[in-house]
Amino acid sequence: LEWTHGFSSTLPDSVVNLSTSASPTRRLAYVAAHTLVVHESDASDTLGSSAKQFALRGHRSAIISVRASDDRAVVVTAEAGPDARVIVWDVDELRPSRQIEGRHPSGVAAADLTPCGRWYATIENGALDRTLKRFSQTVRVWDLHDTTSDTPSFVGVTPKELADDKQTCVKFNPAAPRELVTNGKRGVAFFCSDEDFETTKDEEKDEDQNESSVYALTGDAFRPRGSPERRSEVRLRAYAPPVRAGDLNQRVADFTSSAFVTVPCDGSSGAEGLGRCVTGTAEGDLVVWMAGGVPPGGPGAFEARGMRETDRRAVKIVRAHARGAVTHASRVAVRETFSDADVFLVTGGSDGNVRFFDVELRLVAWFDGLDAGGVTSVSFVKKASSASAAATFSKGVKAEKTGALGDGDEKTKAFAAPDFVVATNESLVYSLISKDFETLGSAEAVARATLLARGAMEPAVALAAHPTDPVLCFAGADGGVWTWNFLTRRVVRHVDLTKKGSKPNSAPTCVAYRRDGLGVIVGTRGGELKALDAETLVETQAMRFTPDAVTRVVCSDDPACAYAAAADKAGGVSLFQMLGPIHEPRDGADPSRAFDFVGKHRSHTEETPCVGLAFKTSADGESVELASVGAEGRVARYDVEGSTAEDGVDVLEVSDVALGGEAAGGDARPTAAAFVSAARRVSAEESEGKRRSASSASDESDSGSESDESDESDESDE
Repeated sequence: LEWTHGFSSTLPDSVVNLSTSASPTRRLAYVAAHTLVVHESDASDTLGSSAKQFALRGHRSAIISVRASDDRAVVVTAEAGPDARVIVWDVDELRPSRQIEGRHPSGVAAADLTPCGRWYATIENGALDRTLKRFSQTVRVWDLHDTTSDTPSFVGVTPKELADDKQTCVKFNPAAPRELVTNGKRGVAFFCSDEDFETTKDEEKDEDQNESSVYALTGDAFRPRGSPERRSEVRLRAYAPPVRAGDLNQRVADFTSSAFVTVPCDGSSGAEGLGRCVTGTAEGDLVVWMAGGVPPGGPGAFEARGMRETDRRAVKIVRAHARGAVTHASRVAVRETFSDADVFLVTGGSDGNVRFFDVELRLVAWFDGLDAGGVTSVSFVKKASSASAAATFSKGVKAEKTGALGDGDEKTKAFAAPDFVVATNESLVYSLISKDFETLGSAEAVARATLLARGAMEPAVALAAHPTDPVLCFAGADGGVWTWNFLTRRVVRHVDLTKKGSKPNSAPTCVAYRRDGLGVIVGTRGGELKALDAETLVETQAMRFTPDAVTRVVCSDDPACAYAAAADKAGGVSLFQMLGPIHEPRDGADPSRAFDFVGKHRSHTEETPCVGLAFKTSADGESVELASVGAEGRVARYDVEGSTAEDGVDVLEVSDVALGGEAAGGDARPTAAAFVSAARRVSAEESEGKRRSASSASDESDSGSESDESDESDESDE
């Protein structure tokens, strides 16, 4: 794999910042489908022409999570598919250092890693639990320092109250990693152990610094008191606090992401060291979870859900993003000598804004106005720069105060945090300098953001290669069509066929170049065939020929590029007569017609649609044939030149037995089809002939040797 265009930009937290503030090299790790890509570029190279990529492969299905320790010594990925694999990477050596397999039959839904890089948690996609007789998901916690076994150290099952709410996020409490939180759209669950834990000397030292785990957690937080070694598969207790609009005095929107943030601990709450937990919502709010206080509904209501009076409950809602959902939530610590002022809750929104809150959930910094799409990842450098970490509090800035953004008085202090990168759902990655907020203000800090990577405009659903130029044409899931030069690695043109969503049926589903490269043919969701200028992507003709979505489109390989064909979702195959090169009209002239409809034949069905469609021109160029292959194994051949608008598509042959598929009672399941070129067939036949000749010669040689040996034996006997 030489290069990837784009990354899994809609996947939460799919980008990890591997850079340091002092280094001139910008280094990222990001998910691209089933591959982890390490991307390096020079800070001074604004065009990215000198960028390098390294593909780390080993996953069999799409990666669902990438997590990294604070020092980036440990990077872990997990995949979503069945029998999911977890891989621990050494990104400096660009190789895997460990794999965990056989523990996630239904795949991984989400994962998290403690800042020290020792404890790793996953939550499985889930399945019907025959014992519990309900849908459940399993949370597992691994000790990555224990390389002798792949058995998880701790295991828990989601509470029965969440049987209808798949959990899609899991986070450790960095200040007390024995506690985890998960959330789905409508419910939140907390996991903790009932074991009495011992506290190590290193942890006691960290607690004195108001930070128990970010940089110096030894990993013994899960060790039961009096036990010389950690026990295997300790059960985690799980509970799901009720979420009622009446308790919070407002409606609670769907949940998106969760995070913990420490608070000053005065010992009065009964939740020493645990701090606050927040869960973002689709309407830009943060639901705050705290322990202690009077349980809503009284102790009886808590006991009915298997909860204790000291368990967390929803205590209030604060507003984080006024114009969009909370799409990212995490916690960052500024330096190794901690105080409450050095810990921030970081949120990203679908409005493109990134905001920092102190431990009292007061807004202290805001990077608003990055007009690059919704935020999906915020990742910090390995360590805060010396200048940022040593920033004084002499001048200060006044944080905004609104009734929704905090629960205390206005607080004045300087803002200091590590530099960070922001990734968006439009496949853009920007680098921002935290101290610019303090010295230049929010607007200028965002204006000075540096673009590090630009990927695909949107998720690609189809692509076609230009026959002669180093250009690929993509069709996007959100309605866009764009061309990308894979030598310069830059987008050449981009158009939105849906006109910003106002014409959803015009969304592209497939794309093909003319054989001569002079035009692009696009099939759409609404059953249209569109002709675009290959250079400008300007539409010159559109024709709706079927009520069903177009699934495949191809152009003939004859010198004149005289035909095109399309397959639709209902199993139909349509033929078109091409009328010449496709060009954008000049000087106000009307566009020329690019194609005419010839006819349609329903060779396949909606249940077994066309999975392969291809033209073949005879060696003498005198005839053109079209073939389609269905998912059931049916092969249909069409006489292209014998088909007319009056008589329709002329079918030469239909075979249900050629491939041994479902149509013939077999088990073959075709997924694609293409003609093999004559030159390649000759080459293959020559290779097979040479192989057979060599084999025959070898057999004759062996036979001759045996005969000679026999003769010699006879002579010796005489």
